Amino acid sequence: MTIQFAFQELLNSLSAVYEQREAANIADLVIEHVTGQRKIDRITNKNFLINVQQQEKLGRMTTNLLTNKPVQYVLGEAWFMNMKLLVNEHVLIPRPETEELVDWIIRDVDKAGIKEVSLLDIGTGSGCIPIAVKKKL
Repeated sequence: MTIQFAFQELLNSLSAVYEQREAANIADLVIEHVTGQRKIDRITNKNFLINVQQQEKLGRMTTNLLTNKPVQYVLGEAWFMNMKLLVNEHVLIPRPETEELVDWIIRDVDKAGIKEVSLLDIGTGSGCIPIAVKKKL
């Protein structure tokens, strides 16, 4: 099976559940995750063959996505402030609004000239806030 055929099949399946643009974005993420080929690679090398293990993984992921399981849980990862975090059903998926919160914290700390920061984050999900603050400061 070619990567382009796999992408088109996934997109067709997801279009039954998701709006077209969202289905295409999810399909891009899943194909890249399964094959390691970015969108541009897939477009320029449409005849790239995916192996049987990749096809099986793609099938399992498609099944999960068709039950409206969030793509982050299906992939087992979520991006937050240029960091890839591991996530599963027991972890809240980091949200873009939370990135704004972290930016706000970092700006305020920098503006105040604070050299050392203590931050307590208990039971809020993936731990993305203290990880990002620590990394940035």
